[in-house]
Amino acid sequence: MDLTYEAIVHGTPDFPISMFPHSPWYFSYHYHKEYEILLIEQGNAIVCVGGDMLAVKKGDLLFLDRYKPHYMINPVEGEEMAVWTAIVFDSSAIGGSNDFCRDYMRRNLPALLQRSGGTLQSDIDKLLEVMESSKDNELLKLRAHGYLLEILFELLGSGDYRVVQKAGVNAEATQAVHRAIEYMETNYGRHLSIEEIALTGQYSVSHFISIFKQHTGITPIKWLMQTRVKAICKLLCETYDPITELAGKCGFDNISHFNRVFRKHIGMTPSVYRKRSLSPQKLQQI
Repeated sequence: MDLTYEAIVHGTPDFPISMFPHSPWYFSYHYHKEYEILLIEQGNAIVCVGGDMLAVKKGDLLFLDRYKPHYMINPVEGEEMAVWTAIVFDSSAIGGSNDFCRDYMRRNLPALLQRSGGTLQSDIDKLLEVMESSKDNELLKLRAHGYLLEILFELLGSGDYRVVQKAGVNAEATQAVHRAIEYMETNYGRHLSIEEIALTGQYSVSHFISIFKQHTGITPIKWLMQTRVKAICKLLCETYDPITELAGKCGFDNISHFNRVFRKHIGMTPSVYRKRSLSPQKLQQI
Protein backbone atom coordinates (compact mmCIF):
# COMPACT_ATOMS: atom_id res chain seq x y z
CA MET A 1 0.00 0.00 0.00
CA ASP A 2 1.40 3.41 -0.97
CA LEU A 3 0.72 5.56 2.08
CA THR A 4 2.04 8.68 0.37
CA TYR A 5 -0.66 8.54 -2.32
CA GLU A 6 -3.97 10.19 -1.43
CA ALA A 7 -6.51 7.76 -2.84
CA ILE A 8 -9.37 9.90 -1.55
CA VAL A 9 -11.39 11.59 -4.28
CA HIS A 10 -11.45 15.35 -3.75
CA GLY A 11 -14.90 16.74 -4.41
CA THR A 12 -17.57 14.74 -6.26
CA PRO A 13 -17.92 13.60 -9.90
CA ASP A 14 -20.30 16.50 -10.64
CA PHE A 15 -18.32 19.01 -8.55
CA PRO A 16 -14.65 17.90 -8.59
CA ILE A 17 -13.26 20.78 -6.51
CA SER A 18 -12.18 20.70 -2.87
CA MET A 19 -10.93 23.54 -0.72
CA PHE A 20 -8.95 23.34 2.51
CA PRO A 21 -9.11 26.88 3.95
CA HIS A 22 -6.94 28.53 6.60
CA SER A 23 -5.03 25.39 7.62
CA PRO A 24 -2.43 26.03 10.39
CA TRP A 25 -0.37 22.89 9.80
CA TYR A 26 2.51 21.60 7.74
CA PHE A 27 1.67 18.54 5.64
CA SER A 28 3.66 15.37 5.09
CA TYR A 29 5.02 13.85 1.86
CA HIS A 30 2.14 12.88 -0.43
CA TYR A 31 0.74 13.18 -3.94
CA HIS A 32 -2.66 12.88 -5.62
CA LYS A 33 -4.22 12.66 -9.06
CA GLU A 34 -5.68 16.19 -8.96
CA TYR A 35 -4.09 19.59 -9.54
CA GLU A 36 -3.51 21.83 -6.53
CA ILE A 37 -3.22 25.57 -5.95
CA LEU A 38 -1.58 26.39 -2.61
CA LEU A 39 -1.80 29.90 -1.15
CA ILE A 40 0.31 30.96 1.86
CA GLU A 41 -1.88 33.27 3.96
CA GLN A 42 0.36 33.84 6.98
CA GLY A 43 3.92 33.16 8.06
CA ASN A 44 6.74 31.40 6.24
CA ALA A 45 7.35 27.79 5.24
CA ILE A 46 9.43 25.49 3.08
CA VAL A 47 7.39 23.66 0.44
CA CYS A 48 9.20 20.76 -1.18
CA VAL A 49 7.97 19.81 -4.66
CA GLY A 50 9.65 16.86 -6.32
CA GLY A 51 13.33 17.61 -5.85
CA ASP A 52 12.93 21.36 -5.27
CA MET A 53 12.96 23.19 -1.93
CA LEU A 54 10.91 26.41 -2.12
CA ALA A 55 10.95 29.12 0.54
CA VAL A 56 7.45 30.61 0.58
CA LYS A 57 5.97 33.49 2.55
CA LYS A 58 2.66 35.26 3.07
CA GLY A 59 1.05 36.04 -0.28
CA ASP A 60 2.95 33.43 -2.30
CA LEU A 61 1.08 30.94 -4.44
CA LEU A 62 2.19 27.56 -5.76
CA PHE A 63 0.62 25.53 -8.56
CA LEU A 64 1.19 21.76 -8.35
CA ASP A 65 0.79 19.36 -11.25
CA ARG A 66 -1.02 16.01 -10.95
CA TYR A 67 0.92 13.25 -9.17
CA LYS A 68 3.61 15.74 -8.08
CA PRO A 69 5.00 14.68 -4.65
CA HIS A 70 5.02 17.58 -2.17
CA TYR A 71 5.20 18.40 1.51
CA MET A 72 5.62 21.41 3.81
CA ILE A 73 7.93 22.06 6.75
CA ASN A 74 8.60 25.10 8.93
CA PRO A 75 11.71 27.08 7.93
CA VAL A 76 12.73 27.61 11.57
CA GLU A 77 11.85 25.06 14.24
CA GLY A 78 9.87 26.56 17.09
CA GLU A 79 8.23 29.28 14.99
CA GLU A 80 4.47 29.27 14.72
CA MET A 81 3.23 27.34 11.72
CA ALA A 82 2.29 28.94 8.42
CA VAL A 83 -1.40 29.23 7.53
CA TRP A 84 -2.39 28.16 4.03
CA THR A 85 -5.39 27.48 1.81
CA ALA A 86 -5.36 24.71 -0.80
CA ILE A 87 -7.64 24.36 -3.83
CA VAL A 88 -7.57 20.79 -5.15
CA PHE A 89 -9.36 20.07 -8.41
CA ASP A 90 -9.63 17.58 -11.26
CA SER A 91 -9.16 18.77 -14.84
CA SER A 92 -12.85 18.03 -15.44
CA ALA A 93 -13.61 20.98 -13.13
CA ILE A 94 -12.56 23.28 -15.99
CA GLY A 95 -14.01 21.19 -18.79
CA GLY A 96 -10.79 19.28 -19.16
CA SER A 97 -11.77 15.65 -19.38
CA ASN A 98 -9.93 15.52 -22.70
CA ASP A 99 -6.18 15.25 -23.25
CA PHE A 100 -5.94 18.76 -24.71
CA CYS A 101 -6.66 20.46 -21.39
CA ARG A 102 -4.29 18.24 -19.41
CA ASP A 103 -1.49 18.72 -21.94
CA TYR A 104 -2.05 22.47 -22.09
CA MET A 105 -1.93 22.82 -18.31
CA ARG A 106 1.14 20.63 -18.07
CA ARG A 107 2.97 22.74 -20.67
CA ASN A 108 1.89 26.13 -19.39
CA LEU A 109 1.41 25.60 -15.66
CA PRO A 110 4.37 23.68 -14.29
CA ALA A 111 5.00 24.03 -10.56
CA LEU A 112 5.24 27.81 -10.33
CA LEU A 113 5.57 30.35 -7.59
CA GLN A 114 4.14 33.85 -7.66
CA ARG A 115 3.06 36.68 -5.46
CA SER A 116 -0.69 36.69 -4.93
CA GLY A 117 -2.57 39.94 -5.13
CA GLY A 118 -5.13 42.07 -6.93
CA THR A 119 -7.56 40.12 -9.09
CA LEU A 120 -6.00 36.77 -8.20
CA GLN A 121 -6.51 37.26 -4.47
CA SER A 122 -10.04 38.53 -5.07
CA ASP A 123 -10.94 35.44 -7.13
CA ILE A 124 -9.52 33.11 -4.48
CA ASP A 125 -11.56 34.87 -1.78
CA LYS A 126 -14.70 34.61 -3.94
CA LEU A 127 -14.08 30.92 -4.62
CA LEU A 128 -13.64 30.27 -0.91
CA GLU A 129 -16.89 32.09 -0.13
CA VAL A 130 -18.81 30.18 -2.80
CA MET A 131 -17.30 26.82 -1.80
CA GLU A 132 -18.56 27.28 1.76
CA SER A 133 -22.17 27.58 0.59
CA SER A 134 -22.44 25.71 -2.72
CA LYS A 135 -23.22 22.14 -1.60
CA ASP A 136 -26.81 22.07 -2.83
CA ASN A 137 -26.88 25.15 -5.04
CA GLU A 138 -26.29 24.49 -8.73
CA LEU A 139 -25.84 28.19 -9.55
CA LEU A 140 -23.16 28.60 -6.88
CA LYS A 141 -21.40 25.49 -8.17
CA LEU A 142 -21.33 27.08 -11.61
CA ARG A 143 -19.87 30.23 -10.09
CA ALA A 144 -17.19 28.18 -8.35
CA HIS A 145 -16.14 26.69 -11.70
CA GLY A 146 -16.00 30.22 -13.13
CA TYR A 147 -13.84 31.58 -10.31
CA LEU A 148 -11.46 28.63 -10.68
CA LEU A 149 -11.12 29.40 -14.39
CA GLU A 150 -10.43 33.06 -13.57
CA ILE A 151 -7.68 32.03 -11.15
CA LEU A 152 -6.03 29.86 -13.82
CA PHE A 153 -6.37 32.60 -16.46
CA GLU A 154 -4.74 35.05 -14.05
CA LEU A 155 -1.88 32.63 -13.47
CA LEU A 156 -1.32 32.14 -17.19
CA GLY A 157 -1.63 35.84 -18.00
CA SER A 158 0.65 37.08 -15.25
CA GLY A 159 4.38 37.46 -15.78
CA ASP A 160 4.91 37.74 -12.02
CA TYR A 161 5.94 34.17 -11.32
CA ARG A 162 8.97 31.94 -11.17
CA VAL A 163 8.95 28.59 -12.94
CA VAL A 164 10.46 25.85 -10.82
CA GLN A 165 12.96 23.79 -12.76
CA LYS A 166 12.70 20.04 -12.48
CA ALA A 167 15.59 18.50 -10.60
CA GLY A 168 17.20 15.30 -11.81
CA VAL A 169 16.24 12.56 -9.35
CA ASN A 170 17.43 8.97 -9.35
CA ALA A 171 14.38 6.68 -9.65
CA GLU A 172 15.87 3.90 -7.48
CA ALA A 173 16.80 6.35 -4.73
CA THR A 174 13.35 7.94 -4.93
CA GLN A 175 11.68 4.57 -4.43
CA ALA A 176 13.95 3.88 -1.46
CA VAL A 177 12.86 7.14 0.13
CA HIS A 178 9.19 6.32 -0.57
CA ARG A 179 9.58 2.92 1.12
CA ALA A 180 11.25 4.47 4.15
CA ILE A 181 8.51 7.07 4.51
CA GLU A 182 5.79 4.43 4.24
CA TYR A 183 7.61 2.33 6.85
CA MET A 184 7.79 5.26 9.26
CA GLU A 185 4.12 6.15 8.63
CA THR A 186 3.17 2.58 9.55
CA ASN A 187 5.51 2.03 12.51
CA TYR A 188 5.96 5.44 14.15
CA GLY A 189 4.15 4.20 17.27
CA ARG A 190 7.08 2.03 18.35
CA HIS A 191 10.82 2.48 18.73
CA LEU A 192 12.57 2.82 15.36
CA SER A 193 16.32 3.04 14.88
CA ILE A 194 18.01 4.68 11.91
CA GLU A 195 19.52 1.28 11.08
CA GLU A 196 16.06 -0.30 10.83
CA ILE A 197 14.75 2.52 8.66
CA ALA A 198 17.80 2.39 6.36
CA LEU A 199 17.26 -1.34 5.78
CA THR A 200 13.98 -0.58 3.98
CA GLY A 201 16.00 1.07 1.23
CA GLN A 202 18.80 -1.52 1.26
CA TYR A 203 21.45 1.19 1.67
CA SER A 204 24.14 1.77 4.26
CA VAL A 205 23.06 4.15 7.03
CA SER A 206 25.32 6.99 5.88
CA HIS A 207 24.30 6.70 2.21
CA PHE A 208 20.63 6.37 3.11
CA ILE A 209 20.70 9.51 5.26
CA SER A 210 22.35 11.35 2.37
CA ILE A 211 19.76 10.38 -0.27
CA PHE A 212 16.86 10.88 2.13
CA LYS A 213 18.00 14.41 2.92
CA GLN A 214 18.56 15.10 -0.78
CA HIS A 215 14.95 14.16 -1.55
CA THR A 216 13.20 15.65 1.48
CA GLY A 217 15.53 18.32 2.86
CA ILE A 218 15.65 16.73 6.32
CA THR A 219 17.10 13.60 7.96
CA PRO A 220 15.05 10.39 8.41
CA ILE A 221 14.97 10.85 12.20
CA LYS A 222 13.67 14.39 11.87
CA TRP A 223 11.02 13.10 9.45
CA LEU A 224 10.07 10.44 12.00
CA MET A 225 9.72 13.09 14.72
CA GLN A 226 7.51 15.21 12.44
CA THR A 227 5.37 12.16 11.66
CA ARG A 228 4.91 11.46 15.37
CA VAL A 229 4.12 15.08 16.17
CA LYS A 230 1.59 15.26 13.33
CA ALA A 231 -0.07 12.07 14.60
CA ILE A 232 -0.37 13.34 18.16
CA CYS A 233 -1.69 16.72 16.98
CA LYS A 234 -4.51 14.86 15.24
CA LEU A 235 -5.25 12.88 18.40
CA LEU A 236 -5.16 16.01 20.56
CA CYS A 237 -7.89 17.49 18.35
CA GLU A 238 -10.02 14.35 18.16
CA THR A 239 -9.76 12.64 21.56
CA TYR A 240 -9.93 13.47 25.25
CA ASP A 241 -7.24 10.95 26.24
CA PRO A 242 -4.46 12.13 28.59
CA ILE A 243 -1.50 13.69 26.80
CA THR A 244 0.95 11.23 28.35
CA GLU A 245 -1.09 8.32 26.98
CA LEU A 246 -1.21 9.83 23.50
CA ALA A 247 2.55 10.44 23.57
CA GLY A 248 3.14 6.75 24.26
CA LYS A 249 0.84 5.73 21.41
CA CYS A 250 2.85 7.91 19.03
CA GLY A 251 6.25 6.45 19.90
CA PHE A 252 7.43 8.75 22.70
CA ASP A 253 8.55 6.76 25.75
CA ASN A 254 9.84 9.80 27.66
CA ILE A 255 7.38 12.59 28.43
CA SER A 256 10.09 15.22 28.95
CA HIS A 257 11.59 14.42 25.55
CA PHE A 258 8.14 14.49 23.99
CA ASN A 259 7.36 17.93 25.43
CA ARG A 260 10.66 19.31 24.10
CA VAL A 261 10.10 17.83 20.62
CA PHE A 262 6.49 19.02 20.45
CA ARG A 263 7.34 22.58 21.47
CA LYS A 264 10.29 22.61 19.07
CA HIS A 265 8.09 21.65 16.10
CA ILE A 266 4.81 23.38 16.96
CA GLY A 267 5.95 26.39 18.97
CA MET A 268 3.66 25.72 21.94
CA THR A 269 2.96 23.04 24.54
CA PRO A 270 0.61 20.10 23.78
CA SER A 271 -1.95 21.39 26.29
CA VAL A 272 -2.02 24.86 24.70
CA TYR A 273 -2.35 23.29 21.24
CA ARG A 274 -5.30 21.21 22.43
CA LYS A 275 -7.02 24.24 23.96
CA ARG A 276 -6.61 26.23 20.74
CA SER A 277 -7.86 23.34 18.59
CA LEU A 278 -10.89 22.20 20.58
CA SER A 279 -14.10 24.15 20.98
CA PRO A 280 -15.06 25.37 24.49
CA GLN A 281 -17.84 22.76 24.56
CA LYS A 282 -15.40 19.93 23.87
CA LEU A 283 -12.87 21.26 26.39
CA GLN A 284 -15.51 21.04 29.12
CA GLN A 285 -15.75 17.29 28.48
CA ILE A 286 -12.03 16.70 29.18
